[in-house]
Amino acid sequence: MTTDTTLSTTASNVLGSSSSANLAAASKATTAKASLFQTYDAFINLLTTQLKNQDPLSPMDSSKFTEQLVQFSGVEQSINQNKNLEQLISLTKGNQNTSALGYIGRVVETDGATATTDGSGAKWVYTLPAASAKTSLVVTETSTGRVVYAEEGATEAGRQTFNWDGKDSNGTSLPPGSYTLAVAATDQSDGEMKVPVTLGGLVSGVDNTGSEAMLIIGGMRVPASKILSVMSGA
Repeated sequence: MTTDTTLSTTASNVLGSSSSANLAAASKATTAKASLFQTYDAFINLLTTQLKNQDPLSPMDSSKFTEQLVQFSGVEQSINQNKNLEQLISLTKGNQNTSALGYIGRVVETDGATATTDGSGAKWVYTLPAASAKTSLVVTETSTGRVVYAEEGATEAGRQTFNWDGKDSNGTSLPPGSYTLAVAATDQSDGEMKVPVTLGGLVSGVDNTGSEAMLIIGGMRVPASKILSVMSGA
């Protein structure tokens, strides 16, 4: 095997493995950098040995290993960028989790008609743009679409609150899980009305164990990113 070929093969193996690690999650940046340094040392040792033992009448082509050294430097810079990104993500998550603690004791309204509950029910808010002729409230099990509860809702225009106790239409308590409210309303001309639905309630706690802070609202768990409004809990 020639000198240039040996150096090229070694560098290619390093750059390939390091690039793969570089494209992985930022949390792998430290491991990728350690791997790069180990193989870089091997590359330099090989280069030094071959320079010492090269044929004086046929010296090595310096442009080849110079190009490889430049590529090593580029990979190292990319890994350092990933390391910085990892730190930035960690700091951002910490700030978000700390900020979420400020919602405790406040009444919030969040986007979405789906609530993840502990079995004690949920509180929804729906807004009728005008007085309706009929309003139907239907709660379904989110994963299956199975209807678990239904009743007639308010017909007055404006914001309306629906407190569901977590039981089905027969009064049987349902297990913890994800449930969705659908509101169907018709106007005085029997036309379908568009009725926005949100979740609301007093925040009693915050769960920071996941990738996003979750607000504990009664029996519901709601992502902090979905908050629409915040009011005093007093």
